[in-house]
Amino acid sequence: GNYKKQKVETSLAKFYSVMNQALSISKGEHGEIFEPEWESEGLTGEQSTIWYREYITKYLKTVKEEQANRSYYRLIFLDGSGFTSWVTGGSTIFIFYCVDFSRCTYSSANFDGKNSFLFIYNRATNQIEPYGKGHPHSSKLNSCRPGNIQNHTCAALIQENGWKIPDDYPIKF
Repeated sequence: GNYKKQKVETSLAKFYSVMNQALSISKGEHGEIFEPEWESEGLTGEQSTIWYREYITKYLKTVKEEQANRSYYRLIFLDGSGFTSWVTGGSTIFIFYCVDFSRCTYSSANFDGKNSFLFIYNRATNQIEPYGKGHPHSSKLNSCRPGNIQNHTCAALIQENGWKIPDDYPIKF
């Protein structure tokens, strides 16, 4: 259990750092991160792929990247972790990160707080951040509890504790 916890902690901190470094480099090169015309249902798969390749993935070391379908974009890093991203009609970019991408499928049952975690792109700060960042600790803790369909605030709980799984983390390894 301790090895799995340590792997999650290290992987989440690395993902957060690498993605935000890529965004920082991109902003330095482009001035601002271009936001394509968002359709009412979000970006098309092709638009999403173009956006990621131009503004993020060219600054990352990856094994594979692909347009998963009309709405999703997937990327696998050299260490076997990766993410599936989805842009909503409200222009929110959700990033479903998996410590082990081979065990990751896009279904609500897989957002478990052990292998998969939810991040979002905050356009105001030009940063990737854990979903639920800024919410009260009790709210993050409640949302991350086992039995919830989607444990989306688990990464925010871990980040809040310096990228270490806190003693009150509700999911056991």
